[in-house]
Amino acid sequence: MKINFNIQKIKKKFDIISDIKINKVSSIINPKNKSLIYILKINQTFISHLSKIKDAVILIEKDLVLSNKILNNNIIIKCSNPKLQFIKILNEMLIPEIKTKYKENKINPKSKIHKSTIIEPFVFIDENVTIGKNCIIKTGVKIFNRVKIGNNTIIGPNSVIGYKGFGIDRHLEKKQTKIPMKGNPIKMKHFGGVVIGNNVDIGSINTVCSGAIDPTIIEDYVVTDDHVHIAHNCLLKKGCALTASVQLSGGVQVGENTWVGPSSSIMQKVKIGKKNIIGIATTIYRDTPNNTKWLGNPARKVFA
Repeated sequence: MKINFNIQKIKKKFDIISDIKINKVSSIINPKNKSLIYILKINQTFISHLSKIKDAVILIEKDLVLSNKILNNNIIIKCSNPKLQFIKILNEMLIPEIKTKYKENKINPKSKIHKSTIIEPFVFIDENVTIGKNCIIKTGVKIFNRVKIGNNTIIGPNSVIGYKGFGIDRHLEKKQTKIPMKGNPIKMKHFGGVVIGNNVDIGSINTVCSGAIDPTIIEDYVVTDDHVHIAHNCLLKKGCALTASVQLSGGVQVGENTWVGPSSSIMQKVKIGKKNIIGIATTIYRDTPNNTKWLGNPARKVFA
């Protein structure tokens, strides 16, 4: 697929004088001519692959050494974090595509959506929804009542934002219990809605449930992978990252810059500290302090 890079921005940012001809991206495993590539480590196989291409822009760590042939045929940019610079170029230095306005949507006229936001086809947006500047609402998304989304946020395909959560009781229970067992289950109506901040990236097929009374909150710069479930009244602090199939029960708080590994589950009302790393398929039953690592079911603190 051809990519339209803003060549002038790239040249200015990295102080490049030579002509740049890139129009695609490629990997170190299968590098291509005229592509943007990043390298974190090098071996003889990678050197052999790179020796066959030309006119690429190659991002490498400062201490990596490449052959003269690679250096002469390509533009080399040395930086401390090539992957991060690769991401920044793709996010900030492409020429925007001209988007078509679609008619296959159902958008309630009582909602407020900034004109710069892109709504893809087959999207449903309920009343009392507010969406800020430069957002992208991908195809198949459903956004329900009382949802507020900030600026520069992406909602991935077929995600559901603001539908009611799973607050229940049973009609024969005489007092409140953690897991009601007597009688037929009755779902609670939810009125809290969802508040999503700026620069958030929600993956595909996510569910972000409405808060019961107060809102479910996702702060700025949060990212989620595909198939993530965020239950009612959760609070995701700035910069946390949830990977594929993570499940947060009601009222969970996830601290700033925390990483939650694939298929992990966190019990309701648990508070996860700042800068935690939660390993794959970990189940958390209790609060965790800041700057800790957790793994297993039940979760155990890891000291490595």
